[in-house]
Amino acid sequence: MMPVHAVTKGGKVVGFQYGTTGKIYSVASLGKARAAKKAGQQAAAIIHSEKASGNRTT
Repeated sequence: MMPVHAVTKGGKVVGFQYGTTGKIYSVASLGKARAAKKAGQQAAAIIHSEKASGNRTT
């Protein structure tokens, strides 16, 4: 499973993202905890969708 990770710019965390192609949830607009939670929810939804369609998850 690909992890949710912090996206940084200039040494500061600007958001959170699932893998390399997931949406970046902005810390500025959502706050750190909420942005990380939303990225985690996206990860769970993607994994569920891939399993339901029979695709391999990484």
